[in-house]
Amino acid sequence: MHIPGIGRIKDLQAIRPLRRCAVPGQGRLEVGKNGVTALAVNRGGEFVFIARGRHSEIMLQSKVGINPPRFALRPAVVRKPLKGVLLDLDGTCVKSEPLWIAVILQVTNEMRRKSKLPPLPAFPPDDLPHVSGRTVPEHLAYVHMRYFPKGNTHEARAIYDRITRSDAEMEELAAALRRRHKSPYEPADGLRELLLELRARRIGIAMVTSGLYYKAWPELAEAFHKMRLGDPLKFLDALVTAGTKIEKGQAGTMGDAVAKPWPNIYFEPARALGFTTQNAAHFVVVGDSASDVGSARTMGVAVIGVEGGNIREAGVEQLCWKMAKDLHEVGTILRPYY
Repeated sequence: MHIPGIGRIKDLQAIRPLRRCAVPGQGRLEVGKNGVTALAVNRGGEFVFIARGRHSEIMLQSKVGINPPRFALRPAVVRKPLKGVLLDLDGTCVKSEPLWIAVILQVTNEMRRKSKLPPLPAFPPDDLPHVSGRTVPEHLAYVHMRYFPKGNTHEARAIYDRITRSDAEMEELAAALRRRHKSPYEPADGLRELLLELRARRIGIAMVTSGLYYKAWPELAEAFHKMRLGDPLKFLDALVTAGTKIEKGQAGTMGDAVAKPWPNIYFEPARALGFTTQNAAHFVVVGDSASDVGSARTMGVAVIGVEGGNIREAGVEQLCWKMAKDLHEVGTILRPYY
């Protein structure tokens, strides 16, 4: 099977052919009808690929009730000189995923207790791609569907917000991780060296997260303190979070609804670094999740996938320009393009 923008699909278990698929609000697509030459879906189910001759679209599947958007899927290349690098935060730059998974587990168990169900000691490995690397609403929609179907996501979100806004509860979860010899906000191996090299080469640096500001800022500030790099806002050229939650008495943003894998959240800081659709080949996204891959490719930018996230599990490795075991290797990959 060949999908323009990706090429010949190497692993039909990772990206699986479809004969037909539903498009919410528009009916069905079927191979051989209305110009459709190929249909496929990735293993994680985040993306449907729609090929029409020499052109393709990528349709983003949503677990939060939004009609799925479609974007052109173009080949992503990298050319000298590199002008900007956009880095995912959680999992890629700061190893904080165990903490946020612990929060989702606590929410799940509180909701299960309300339904008189026994608690989960931990999420099984098959759950991990669905409780990390995506937006909070998607994480909660998944555990709601799987672990407390008689509850509701509004109540689960209220529990999540209570936990994450409580210093005492977050410290208790962080302390549990430390007892297992894990740091809740540990800078990724090679991050300091990569940031300093990019800065020395005068290449724009942005950090991007789907986490709301109150969630993202403490881990970023602590990581920069550990690296002795000072104030992140003074070091970075751009920082984008998912903003603030919409609630009574407070203005909110659209961050939860159109966060990764929509391109918007990467597009905004990319523009601050001088990005246009015409010079996309001079920018690179670095991330560890399928959502990062989707954001980069819908924006027309190449992505370096970092091991340790859910890229392989989700079946989107072939959409990456390169894969790297850590940020040291990311630096090695980028060096010829400075």
